[in-house]
Amino acid sequence: MFKLNQAILHKRKKKISSNEHKLFNLITRNNHPLHSNNKFAKQSVFKKKVVNGTFVISIIVGLSVEEFSKKCLVNLGYKNIKHLRPVFEGDILKAKTVIKKIKKYSKKTIISVITYGINQHNKIVLTLERTAQFS
Repeated sequence: MFKLNQAILHKRKKKISSNEHKLFNLITRNNHPLHSNNKFAKQSVFKKKVVNGTFVISIIVGLSVEEFSKKCLVNLGYKNIKHLRPVFEGDILKAKTVIKKIKKYSKKTIISVITYGINQHNKIVLTLERTAQFS
């Protein structure tokens, strides 16, 4: 099982493709032009399209499954999600999870963590806290 303050550097990485970003926006019906319109995005402070924040959250959580949540029974909640830097199409993301709290009960264990989304420049782009139940 996991240990308090254990840091898990997740093995998988993900390059954000333009097609996957576009598809995510279509599925979620997010039509904000900062995510979909090159002309609009070039006029913004970012100068190019910014990846939809909920897509970034999904990618980072997905990257952590193999070493963390694949072993859990259920994710109980997410909180304190912070987008610290923009993510752009073509960026490569990886994730790191740190175990912050472990509560053991007779038939279950509740573990709280902070997961970090990190880009190809080793800059933290996102942090989120979550709690998971293990049997």
